[in-house]
Amino acid sequence: MALPYAHGRKVNSIFQFFGKHENGITNAFVWVLAKCPRLAQNFVNDILGPNIYGFNDYITSTQDYTSKDGITDIEMTDNKNFYLIVEAKYGWNLPGIDQLELYTRREKFISSPARHKAIVTMSECSQEYAVLILPPEINEVQIKHISWKEIYHITKKSIVDSTHKQKWLLIEFEHFMEVLTTMQKQESNWVYVVSLSDDMPEGWGISWIDIVKSRGLYFHPIGNSWPSEPPNYIAFRYGGRLQSIHHIESYDVFTDPHSKITEIPSLSWNPHFLYTLGKAIEPIKEVRTDGKRIPRAMRVWAMLDTLLTSDTIAEARDISKARQESP
Repeated sequence: MALPYAHGRKVNSIFQFFGKHENGITNAFVWVLAKCPRLAQNFVNDILGPNIYGFNDYITSTQDYTSKDGITDIEMTDNKNFYLIVEAKYGWNLPGIDQLELYTRREKFISSPARHKAIVTMSECSQEYAVLILPPEINEVQIKHISWKEIYHITKKSIVDSTHKQKWLLIEFEHFMEVLTTMQKQESNWVYVVSLSDDMPEGWGISWIDIVKSRGLYFHPIGNSWPSEPPNYIAFRYGGRLQSIHHIESYDVFTDPHSKITEIPSLSWNPHFLYTLGKAIEPIKEVRTDGKRIPRAMRVWAMLDTLLTSDTIAEARDISKARQESP
């Protein structure tokens, strides 16, 4: 069976024609919610609690605008049991508190007789990260979060009990979610290259190098010049050269480093990613840093193959950038 192409890439799902921008993702999800009651029920139950809502007639809408309250990404209600307003974001992002507060004051949301109401944020952000950033409620309205990864699993779960026609649509959406979510970006060979030190910060009982080599872990702040989404690969340099490259097997979010590494004292930090590292990929030749072009603490991106074949990390970075910029 032939697969269509769009912008030079294979299209594995009809939903890829919606695009990967926020409006495209939202429209795709609303369409599937409207056409697949089992997915809609599993989605609402995941947000508000299991097996308490009978699903007969419900309404899904997108881009609903009022001059006072702005535009909502998704609204979903049966006007009896539940009313959800969903704000969808692409990537590792969350909406601002002001935006969510505006939704809680939306006139038809307030006046609805639905017994259970919630504002839902939806993005690649994990639950662990979202609960650190978002309040549990605003103006006595529940604030909930669901990740695209969770939507992917709810979609897979919903296929089992759906009709044949709905199964086809859900499978198409499942393929779309595989392309969309960060956890599925296994085709990415970009590597985040960071510098390690054998120093131990004051009060620590372990060095940065030992955290990587002995524990198979690494952590960094989220955003503010650091990645706001987990990369697929990370590499470490010290001693003037590239030491190892690792696939990131999984990640977690924390604010107290002692909860993850006991040799670090209990502290209150902004959210950090903690990576569990895969087996080290060691370069087959010496790959120097080139300290004149990459200062000691600088972090750079390079493609995996260039790191393994170039003479320096700086050269690998430059080749990778040239590839990216070439037509």
